[in-house]
Amino acid sequence: MDEYYELPTRMQVAEMGVDIGLKCPTNVAEMWARILHRLSLYTSGELTAQLRVGVDSILDNLPYRMPTARINVDVPYQEAYNAGFAGNCTQFSSTLTLHALVSAVEQSIGHDHVDIMPVRWYRRGLRDRCQGIVEGAGYLCDVDEL
Repeated sequence: MDEYYELPTRMQVAEMGVDIGLKCPTNVAEMWARILHRLSLYTSGELTAQLRVGVDSILDNLPYRMPTARINVDVPYQEAYNAGFAGNCTQFSSTLTLHALVSAVEQSIGHDHVDIMPVRWYRRGLRDRCQGIVEGAGYLCDVDEL
């Protein structure tokens, strides 16, 4: 499928990359650059171009030059989970842009593709963090019943 109706603009993707590169801890920014790079290998057309804009924008805003060989390293699931559990540190607009990109990739390559799995583990970490916050506040919350 080559059409994505809610794909962000390249400008929005570039802003998202700057936001990730500057506001996230360096290991998390590097992780997102690696995830987006790996996903760009399996997409085509405008989606690939936008993923590359995101990767380049993140890499340009890291405090160091990431070695080229490092960008191809798989993201371990535990690393993705830990990043999700630590919480989101970007602006809301950047979070939406990242979600739109990843959703378009999932639509294109399938939600069970091996390179989409770190994203799923990241989401699992976010869910567990939210559940812990709600439970810590004294509210009963069973995510599976929602």
